[in-house]
Amino acid sequence: MSKAIGLFYGTTTDKTESVAEIIRDEVGGDIVILHEIGSVENDDLAEYKCLIIPCLTWNIRELQSDWGGWFPELDHIDVSSKKLAYLGTRDQVGYPDKFMDAMGILAENIAKEVKPLAISR
Repeated sequence: MSKAIGLFYGTTTDKTESVAEIIRDEVGGDIVILHEIGSVENDDLAEYKCLIIPCLTWNIRELQSDWGGWFPELDHIDVSSKKLAYLGTRDQVGYPDKFMDAMGILAENIAKEVKPLAISR
């Protein structure tokens, strides 16, 4: 398993890709490796201990089309040992109560087998 972070994104208007590139450039291209979700295999996610999942909400409460086409594959991926970060992109001014819906759809499916960390005080 690689020490790099896999950033898996889908893009329709290239804005999410631009955000992914900014993250890669700020953190380092040898640390954050970009993957357009429409061109990956299930094994590509297995290469990383840490995943960044940016996703925009298309229309209202819809996944971006690349994620929508890949969504059924999420049932076959074990992320129980991975650290996950989700990033919502879209219009939070025009759609303040809906712009993160796609991220929630993905997170619910991806993390359904992940046990939450128990935090004791």
